Amino acid sequence: MSEKFDPIVRRLVGHDARGRIALSGNGIELSVDMGGDRTTAAIESLKVLAFDLAAMCLSIEGMTRVPPFLLHDSPREADLGLSIYGRLFDIAEELERIGGTTLFQYIITTTTAPPAEFREAPYLQLKMYGDPPAQRLLGVDL
Repeated sequence: MSEKFDPIVRRLVGHDARGRIALSGNGIELSVDMGGDRTTAAIESLKVLAFDLAAMCLSIEGMTRVPPFLLHDSPREADLGLSIYGRLFDIAEELERIGGTTLFQYIITTTTAPPAEFREAPYLQLKMYGDPPAQRLLGVDL
């Protein structure tokens, strides 16, 4: 996982950053080093996104027993910063260009508009709204 996690962290926040995954007696520990280990709310969100993308990359390569499917429910620019939020979409597009067939499905639900180039087909597939109920996910109150 670390072999995937570190490059994804670097791609999201810059080449000077380092990402690391370690197993401890308390579970999986994710760290991002940008001149010191960081633990802000934005870095915590970044760690989760990078971990999920790393897991999906391993699934794409057939290294897991889970399908290469990822759903991020509403990562927000306010939690990450606009530049990191935009790079999330760039990484997905780069992964999409690997191979000649569709290798994964990545769904991002968002209340923050994606970068302009991702606001139409084939990237934008569905717009949903909270009201009226017919425009909600599955057309019902969940």
